[in-house]
Parts: sequence; structure tokens; C-alpha cells
Amino acid sequence: MPLPAGTRLGAYEILTPLGVGGMGEVYRATDTRLDRAVAIKVLPDLFARDPDRLARFDREAKTLAALNHPNIAQIYGLEAGALVMELVEGPTLQELMATATPGLPLDQALPIARQIADALECAHEAGIVHRDLKPANIKVRDDGTVKVLDFGLAKALSPEGTSAPPDVMNSPTLTNRATALGVILGTAAYMSPEQAKGKPVDRRTDVWAFGVVLYEMLTGRRLFDGEDISDTLAAVLTREPAWTDLPASTPPSIRRLLARCLVRDRRARLDSMASARFEIEETLGITGRSRIASEASIATLGQPDSVATAQQRPFRRAARPLMLVMAGVAAVAGAVGWLLATSFAGTIAGGGTPAPTIVSSVLAPPDALSAFHRGFALSPDGRILVVSARSPTGVRALWKRDLAQPTFTRMAGTEDAVHPFWSADSRQVGFFTVDAMKRVPVEGGPAQTICQVTGVRRASWNRFDEILLSLGRGAQAGIFKVPAAGGVPEKLALDGNVFLPQWLPGGRSFVFVHVEQDVVQLRAAPLDSSRPPVKVLDLELRDPGALLSPSGIVFFNRAGVLTGQRLDVEALQPTGPAVAIGPAVGTPLAWFAATASADSLMLLSGDIAVTGGNPGDPISRLRWVNRQGQAIGDLSEPGRYWTHALSPDGMRAVVNPDKDLWVIDATTKMRTRITAGPYTYSGAIWSPDGSRLMYREQGGVWVRPLDGRTPATQILEPPTPFPVHWSSDGTSVLLTARTAGTSSSVDIFLFKIGDTRPRPFVATEFHEWSPRFSPSGRWVAYVSDITGRPEVYLQPVDESGAAVRISSEGGEHPHWARDGRELVYITPTDEFVAVDLSRFEETRTPGGQQKLFRMVVNDLIRSNYSPFDVAPDGQRFLLNVPEPSEPLTFIQGIDALFATRR
Repeated sequence: MPLPAGTRLGAYEILTPLGVGGMGEVYRATDTRLDRAVAIKVLPDLFARDPDRLARFDREAKTLAALNHPNIAQIYGLEAGALVMELVEGPTLQELMATATPGLPLDQALPIARQIADALECAHEAGIVHRDLKPANIKVRDDGTVKVLDFGLAKALSPEGTSAPPDVMNSPTLTNRATALGVILGTAAYMSPEQAKGKPVDRRTDVWAFGVVLYEMLTGRRLFDGEDISDTLAAVLTREPAWTDLPASTPPSIRRLLARCLVRDRRARLDSMASARFEIEETLGITGRSRIASEASIATLGQPDSVATAQQRPFRRAARPLMLVMAGVAAVAGAVGWLLATSFAGTIAGGGTPAPTIVSSVLAPPDALSAFHRGFALSPDGRILVVSARSPTGVRALWKRDLAQPTFTRMAGTEDAVHPFWSADSRQVGFFTVDAMKRVPVEGGPAQTICQVTGVRRASWNRFDEILLSLGRGAQAGIFKVPAAGGVPEKLALDGNVFLPQWLPGGRSFVFVHVEQDVVQLRAAPLDSSRPPVKVLDLELRDPGALLSPSGIVFFNRAGVLTGQRLDVEALQPTGPAVAIGPAVGTPLAWFAATASADSLMLLSGDIAVTGGNPGDPISRLRWVNRQGQAIGDLSEPGRYWTHALSPDGMRAVVNPDKDLWVIDATTKMRTRITAGPYTYSGAIWSPDGSRLMYREQGGVWVRPLDGRTPATQILEPPTPFPVHWSSDGTSVLLTARTAGTSSSVDIFLFKIGDTRPRPFVATEFHEWSPRFSPSGRWVAYVSDITGRPEVYLQPVDESGAAVRISSEGGEHPHWARDGRELVYITPTDEFVAVDLSRFEETRTPGGQQKLFRMVVNDLIRSNYSPFDVAPDGQRFLLNVPEPSEPLTFIQGIDALFATRR
């Protein structure tokens, strides 16, 4: 029964009703002792008549009252079965959104979202989960301050031991009457999938709800809706978000944040509101005290000029590694908002030159992993994007998307496909498998093998149906030509280390990368060898790559800046000045992954709020799993982890998330920086006693004690191989490196501590990598592709016998059990296999194999480093697992940059 004005609840006098819901009736009241206005929430009779639930509520309310944060409405206490709270003036977010169509402007929505994330972060740190976050539970004061209401009340009001499943009893804002009428009042639309199924919830439930609320703020539309509760819950469990409904001005960082919040599998969902807050602050370009100014703009919501102002105001980024990302098309003609490490519209559009138009970002296929790091290609006509992507089950294939449509479809017959490339007429797609180059019609049809090849990095297809490809196998390394109809590749007469061929417009000349010692050049040559190759551009040694568009513009790095240069096809020379596409700020762009059509550029920028790594590197986390593949915890938050290795006792891990080395404590997760110099440190391995690290720095090998006092010492002068494993007796180290000269094969070297140079241990024209000493020191496990695919072998350290093959269906990255009786490796199809070696010393043959589990690991990492390590007890594995793929930036109108510079 409603309380009339003047009713007294202890020291509180009821003034007027404020609202009513499933969690009770809310009134404005006066605290007669402190003479202040408060809000009183009178609990429903259903709860008030239940002594056990009231006792539980009393306990929970005391915890909630301890929350002290400027964006959380304070709980003052309990009085006569009612909850006394801070009175927050102003509209709810739901009411604000009703006055802003179709959604809130970015510079209004993002400061609100930042404050919501800040509030959730504080609560989660206190062990409190909201469980009922929605626009009606968020208020925005006139001064721009956001207040989140009803923190933790879903749990406080639920019976002991429940997790607030979606029935009437436990869904706080679904009343009995509303349910009976089939009316949805709001909560179901914001429930996480696990909450909708009645499963236990944790802070990731709030992450999901935050994503739903942010999506609604930006689009003005509820993400999951239906005619009744059942339809809405079904949408939560099955419907994919309509990403195309997001405004074109939505930054890629925010699109990516939404994608990571709205992952149905909570194990793969963003699990930290701190990460969400940091992403928003980086997008806004604010930190610390500057947040206050950004929030003041919220107060202008509803003023006549607020939308236009928001569209004209460019966002600024804090200084970070170069990230070329999508921003919105500006409302004012000729203005282009670039969301980068800093705004640089003037850099590319100065002097009246027309600026290109950034259309949108392109998300990966739903649930795809490692979607863009094994290749993506835009058709020459600019209509269709093809990507190589892996499903959560580990199956890699090509997926295509007409850019005029919102979804990808899988291309039949493209299993295991990587590095796609297009025919000149945009009708067929070429790709590579482990041992072949194939092609498939884009409109459907069987795939056809063009030729048998391995070791390919890139190919190019001209209008005469000729394909150029680069191979890298010992003395056979070079650039080859093969008919698209099929045949044997013919090697072209080019000297030196050459790769990455690309046809120039016209299809009779091509460009390629030439490397000789420390000099890297992009060169051009006619197909008929009528003229010798000529230098086109100087490239950077650390990034010997370049992308050529069908219109004759080459994109490359210059001093860490993505740069474009138009080429004269006839003269085989650059024409006009080079044009910078982005600024050089923070860490230089170490490499870029891109594809281009005649007038468009699409690139992977790697823009995410994590420290370290190169733009474009995949985002992953270090996850513990047991021998059944079940996740049992994470060692790290999402980041760019290139390498990781467990200490001999398994209590620490050395990681390489950026140019420096860090050690993470496996128990506390506390990080300790090991290196802090100007160089890049890589290939870190542990000494047998765990007291030192060996790593590569500036081409040399160093050893650093971990006592915090003793400086590092250099044990090998550059150039040297990469250290991979230290023997258990501490006397020897296994290393890998490419063979000197024109061969590009990888070989294994053995270094005795105290010697001056390592000696070759396994060196052939094929690749050999991932060597590891057995605990006894008598054997080395390693990988070779001598059969055409990677397989695991054992070789005696004293080289007294032939190598013994261990794997049967392909294998990489072997790891020994501590007692030497088992070897674990990963297959090309992501299966983790354990081989019994308990009788190997006697029989020289491996025992039985056991397939432990299958799990997709970081695909790009595994091509360079081991994506997993084994704990000393052999019962746990630390895996480098990928996060959902980052979007691509799609830029049209590239020719406009060069139109007046020819």
C-alpha cells in the first residue's frame, strides 16, 4: 500500500512518491536528524514477510553501504524494513535517451559510459556485482555526474544461494502483474546469457549489461527486444547484435569494446571494467583530472546545438603507439575525423588536397578467432572482402562478405586456407594450404589446385591469368611465376634474397622486396627481363614490407609512419611526393597488415587499450587449463603476449608483452619489470635454477640475474641465433636462426656456455625449430618440415644416432615432462597430444599417444614462438589464447590524396 505524505519511518518523513518497481516503492523523504533529502525504498511485501530474506538483505546492505564512489548512489542505512539512500536529482538514462533520437551523440554517450564503467569497476573490486544494470538504474545529474543506482540489490533481495535467474521471483524489475500481462519492464533485455539461463553470475554479467546499455546509448535502440519476456530472453541467447545499426561515427575502439563485452561465452568475454574504462578514456583522450571537463559536456544534452557541436568536435587520443583507426564522417563538408594516437587531418589534407573518407570499421565473422592475422584481401573492384578465419573449434577457412551486406559467409572447399589473394577480374580467390596453392570461384564452386608449394608468403594474380609467388626454401628461395590454370612454378632470374612480388597495373611488370645485408629496397622489374630491376623505394629493415594497390599506389613505412607513394608504371619509378597517412607518435608502427582495391585501403591497426606490442599484433591472454582442456584461471588480462615461459618451479612466468621482459608471479599475478632499455628484448628463457634469464638484445645474447642488483652480461656478440632452451645441468643452450646467405631455412644451434660461438646442431635445407633438451640432457626434441609439414623428432645430443620421428599427424612445439617420461606437443589442428616415452631409452621407439584436448591458441604466435608451456607437475598448461579479432579500418577515396600530386 502506498505511503501517504507525512508518514514517519524512524527519523525519516515521507514527502512524495518517486516511483514503483519490482524491487519496491521509492519515495522522496527528509532526514529530520541531518536535515537532508533522501530516497526511501520500501521493500515489497514478498520480501518484508520473509525473515530469512530480510536477514540476508540486512547483511548485504551493510556491504553495499561500504561502497563509496562519486558515481554510485550511496546507501545510508536501513529503517523499518526500508532502505535509505542518497537522493539523486535528474533524469534517468532511460529518460535521457527518450529525448535524444536516434541515440546520444558520442561526446555525450562516452563520458556517461566512462562513469558507469568507473562505478562498476569500484564495485567489482569490493566483490559486489550489480546484476541489474539498465538505463532505468542510471541517473544523470544536471552537472553531468552519473549515478548508478541499486547496486547489488538483485543479490540482496534474492533467496539465499540463488543467482537471480530470470523468473518472476528473482528478477527484481519483473513484477508478478507485469509477467502475467506479458509485459517486459526492462531487466530481461539486459540480462547476460548465463543470467538468462539461471546460471551463477559474476562481474562478467555486469560487463555484458554495460555493453547492452552502451549499444543502446549509441543507437537509440534496445539491443534485445521482443513482444514478451520469452521472446526477449530468446533474443539474448540467440540473436547477434546488429553492428550496422551503430552510427558511422562510432570509433573502432568503441566497436571493439562492444564486441568484447557482448561475447556470449563469458570465458571469452571482457572480464574487467577497468579495461573498458581505460578504452573509453583513451578514445576520449582523457586521464586523471581532465575527466571532469569531459563530463561537463553531458549537461548540454537537449540543447538545440548539441548534436551539431558533437559532430564537429574531433576526438583526441592520448599519445600511444601509432594506430590508424576509423572515426566518423564529419557533419561539416570537408572535415574528416581521424581517431588516431593524435588528430592528424591536417597532415594528409593540408594545402587544399582532398581528404579521403573513412567509411567504417569491419568486424570479423561472428565468433571467429585469429580472423585477420593469416590474411585478408579486398577485391580489386572494392566490393568483397575475403578473410582467413578460425572458428572456435579450430577449423580455418575463407569467409567472404559483400561490403554492402552486414554478414560473412563461409566459402566451401577452403579448409586450412591462409593468405588469400584475388584474380584481377574480382571473380576468383587464390589461397594457400600447408602444401598447395589453390583457387576458388567467389560465387561458389569447387576449389582447384594450381600447384604444390610450401613456404609461401604472398602471391599476386594479373589480368593475363599469371600468378607471381615468393618461395623460401633453401637454395630454391626466390620469386616464381605459374599459370592460374595450373602448372609447375617457373623461377624468375632475380638475384639475392627477394620476396613479396606484386603485379603493377598492366600486368607486364612487377615490384618486389630485395634484401641484401642491412639494405632493404622495393624494386621493380619487367616480366620479360628486358631491363634490369630498378630501385623504387628504400624500406626499413625492421619492416621489409610494402602493399601495392591496383591503381599503382604503394603503401609502406617511413620512420614509423604509414606512407603512400604513387608509381609511374611505364618508367618504373615513383612519381610525385610521398604522402603520410598517419603521424609518428609513441612507439613507431612496426608493421601493418593491409589490403587495397583501386580506390580503397583496408588495414588492421591493432587499436586497443593494452600496453605494448606492435599495431596489428593479435590480442590474447595467458590461460591455465588442465589436462582435459578446462579453463582453471587466467594469469593475465588481455594483451599482446608474444612469448611466455614458466620458471622451472612453475611459480613464475616471463612474458614479452612489449619490447621489455616482465615476470609474473603465478600466485599473486604481480608483475615485475626485468628490462627497461631502449632496445627490444626477446626469446627469454630460464636458467635451470630459476635465478637468471637469457634473452636476445640487439642481435646479441645476454644473461640477467634476477636478484635486482647484478647487471646483465653479454655472452654472445651479434649476430646470434635466438635462445630457445637451457639444459638442466646449465652447461648448454639450444638456439635457432636462419642460415646465413641466400637460404632462408631455419636451423638449430648448440652453444656450450663459455664457448665463443654456437655450432650447428640440426641444419638442412628445410626448417628445424622449437628444440628442447630432455631432463636427462641426452636428447633434443625438435620440429622439422622435411616431410612437407611440421613433425616432432628426437635427436641424441651426442649425435650418435639418427633422429626418431615422434608425431604421426603433424606436430609442433614439443615440451618434456619433468621426469622425461612424456612429451607433449600440439598438432596443426590444435590438438594437444601426450606421447609416452617411459621406455624410449630402451626401445628407441615412442610409446602410445594420448589426445588430451583441442583448443585454439594464438595463431600468429605459434608460427614464431611456443603458444603454451607445461607446469612442472604435468597437470596444467599455460596457453596463449586469442581474444575476439580486432576490426579492420576501411578507408575509401585514397586516390584523392594523390590526385593533385601526379
